[in-house]
Amino acid sequence: MSARVCYIQREDRGALLSRVRLVGRSTDDAWDAPRGEFDPTGTGDAANAAAWIAERLDSRLGGRSLDRVCLDLDGAVCSWVPASAAAEPGMLRAVIERDGGAAGDDDGFGEAAGEGAGRFPDLPNELGYQTIGENGGGAVVAEGRAAVLAVPEVAARRFIDALDEAGVQVEGCVTLWQAMALAFAPRTGSSSADRVVAENSPLIATVLCVPGERVAWSWSRDGAPVAAGSFRTRIGSAGAANALLLEDGQTPPGGVEGAVESALGGRLAAEWLAWAAQFGSFPSRITWIGPMARDGDASDTGMAPAQIASALRRAAPEATVDVIDDADPIGLTMQRLAERLDDEPRALERPGARLSSLSNRPGRVHRAMYHWIAILLLVASAAIGAVAFEFWQQRGAAQARLLEVRANQRALLEAGAPELAGDPYPTMKLRELLDAQRGPAPVTIPAPKPVLRELETLALVLGNPEYELESIDISGFAVSFVVKVKDTRAYEDLVDALSNIGGSRIEWNSFNPRPDRERIRVNGTGTWADAPGGSDS
Repeated sequence: MSARVCYIQREDRGALLSRVRLVGRSTDDAWDAPRGEFDPTGTGDAANAAAWIAERLDSRLGGRSLDRVCLDLDGAVCSWVPASAAAEPGMLRAVIERDGGAAGDDDGFGEAAGEGAGRFPDLPNELGYQTIGENGGGAVVAEGRAAVLAVPEVAARRFIDALDEAGVQVEGCVTLWQAMALAFAPRTGSSSADRVVAENSPLIATVLCVPGERVAWSWSRDGAPVAAGSFRTRIGSAGAANALLLEDGQTPPGGVEGAVESALGGRLAAEWLAWAAQFGSFPSRITWIGPMARDGDASDTGMAPAQIASALRRAAPEATVDVIDDADPIGLTMQRLAERLDDEPRALERPGARLSSLSNRPGRVHRAMYHWIAILLLVASAAIGAVAFEFWQQRGAAQARLLEVRANQRALLEAGAPELAGDPYPTMKLRELLDAQRGPAPVTIPAPKPVLRELETLALVLGNPEYELESIDISGFAVSFVVKVKDTRAYEDLVDALSNIGGSRIEWNSFNPRPDRERIRVNGTGTWADAPGGSDS
């Protein structure tokens, strides 16, 4: 099963859908929005494009599923922002417009900016923000600052929702910057997206030139973007083949010869120098993708190899340069991305490698999950209601039984003790009457233990002149003694005498013999036994 990537091209600051391309390893189809009628909401174009995608995916073995949706860079920007503003969309917008979105910038809507409009769409919640270059993305982020992508998402949301309605599942969403970083990243031979990115992973720059439209570039480590940018270009436009980044009617000093590489190299050098000040390093390798001019070819729309080399040398003099000559750089990027997804299905699980807000946008599966959860909650509520109703019925029966018991109690009181029939606490009154009739409870004092008689009995045994009596303790609860005997035979005679002595009321519990120099130390304990007939006398 070959991976499929859908590239959507937008206009009007990323608000309207104009073109959709479905690219695979060996396929490339396109759908263009009709120009006859103007659809201000873009809903109709999104639905038609989604239906076209669904029709193309019907014969796919994997079913109606898009591996990735890739957004163009119309209205998008990448900028450094303070880390404190990274979590606040309102602050992000203000910071980016202040630092990187001044009026007159040659972005995808420079005409509007020139009239005093802001960089981004006017309505709130039309932008999506994605932090890149975080820990794990491979970037050395400056302390207190972070790189953030700001992308208009209105058209993309409508398109993804229309795909969902058409039964097409979207696995993830990326920008062209993220697609470039992964598509042309060096192969490491490992498909694990969870491997640790070393701090010395090379910083790779990818530059994509669409003649007559835009130059886009991205810096990446291990396929994850850490910085990006883009600007308009007139390379290859009609009548302006050598007028890159010049205003209408302007002519570069010294003629047009060398203007292309000078303007492009100067713009890249300026932007890259600003980003390198944050990272502390320049890319060690540059990959250029775009068409190259050929001698004698009047239809070429690209730059000559010497111009490309000169421009890139101005931006990064020490970097290794790879040039890929292709008339359709975006198509090649999407094809490379599809091949990379075939080889590494988890490639876009790297931090910052996709747009989280669009990739995690709820669809039919989420709505079905919510519906089932709601049904389960309704069933649980019905069950709880049934149990509550059963408890309510039991409560009614218990109350009826209680009333019956109280009625019986009142009838008994009226028959046996009429004076207590109206008392709120008749049980307490009855107990008081019973206690008064019974009188005070008799107090029984147990007889004292025959301590002296037991002491005389024990003295007959422990007074043996061969024993060394150390202590004897007789109380009303227990008896204990400590005595030393000369050997084991004497110890056995002592135990036998105490166990069989007549007239003793002591039940011996233990005799603990321990060697004590040349003698045996015996610690005996016992308790009082009940006297015959229950008397202690």
